[in-house]
Amino acid sequence: MSRVFYFRSTLLGSAVLLAIPLSSSLCAAPGPTGVEDMIGFIFDHHSWNVTSQDIQRFAQMGGHIARIPFRWEELEPGNDNWNWAWMDSAVALFAANGVRVFGILGNPPVTPSWINRTKFRTQDALPYLDEWLDYVRQVVTRYQDDVDVWEIGNEQFTATQQMVPFNQYATFLRASYQEAKTIDPTCTVLMGAIRHQNDIWQIQRYIVQPGAGAYTDGINFHTLYVGPGQPEDYGYEPVIMALENFAIQNGMNTDLHLTESAWASLNTNGESNDYNYVSEPLQAAYSVRTVIIGLAHPMMKSAVHAWVVNDTPNAWWPSFWWYWSDTGFIREDGTEKPAWFATRFLHQTLSGASPGRTPEFFDQLGNPASASPPPSRPHASRCPECSTETGKASPSG
Repeated sequence: MSRVFYFRSTLLGSAVLLAIPLSSSLCAAPGPTGVEDMIGFIFDHHSWNVTSQDIQRFAQMGGHIARIPFRWEELEPGNDNWNWAWMDSAVALFAANGVRVFGILGNPPVTPSWINRTKFRTQDALPYLDEWLDYVRQVVTRYQDDVDVWEIGNEQFTATQQMVPFNQYATFLRASYQEAKTIDPTCTVLMGAIRHQNDIWQIQRYIVQPGAGAYTDGINFHTLYVGPGQPEDYGYEPVIMALENFAIQNGMNTDLHLTESAWASLNTNGESNDYNYVSEPLQAAYSVRTVIIGLAHPMMKSAVHAWVVNDTPNAWWPSFWWYWSDTGFIREDGTEKPAWFATRFLHQTLSGASPGRTPEFFDQLGNPASASPPPSRPHASRCPECSTETGKASPSG
């Protein structure tokens, strides 16, 4: 019997094989990132009911990254009283399916109940810096063999998601970075994400100016709040180019990580719970094109696409169930959407073709007809390239 886990599933980068003009300058320099690093989901047990079979299907689709909150309030419900059981099981389940784990430290509500949450998040968190660093130390030490990317907060500069007061974040980012790197020098540590191109100024004001720009292994960003527009011209590729320029100008690590992106689709009845909906085929096209665009930019190192694996209501955050419940690649009845098949086809076409982003690699994008079509149900085994990749990622930058 398979164990049932409760996750919020965020699907991180998928895209359909549609012709996209790629200049030779984009293809000139090979990079270490492969198609697998552009296909990920968010999993949060507070929200959607996702089974171990769902995770296997995610892996069969080509999914390679699971973004998971390591919630302080659950891991340390009492001062120095740690509860690891659920997280141990979840991390082991992803590892068994060859899925990389990106861990979020400081996801709201951020603190356990024995710390004053309001004070920590919005007034003065500095008195609790030692307790915070103990949490970082305990989590990174325990999971260093299975988690190679740590995010310090989620959307730190969004009022509803902030980890600590804006003007104290640089202190926490710097201290967390140093703590994590002391434990695992090979891990990647990322700042909390910005959620829109217009928020780039916040990196300048709250990270770069206070002297913490060197304490993030790249820039972390989201593109969830931009409506149903195309990824080429509405919220994704323009953000990549703006962040590339910003990182270079400010002497920061230029690696970019998209850790939330989504398009909600109409359901089988032609309805949607999300006002920013697109058709299921268009969801597939935009998602796959998101992957391809990421591969065309050497600075892009990973992408996590969308909530959710399953189209199911968000019981934990009911006021937002309408926003996320149609973004999945697997419907509530368990059948796959076009995005599932399109992403799998993209993965199978590109994963074994060329290891780096060389000109030959991009030739595959223009010749999808030479690849085998995606198999029909039942699902075939996961590709050998995915099942055998067990090593830790090389350090960024």
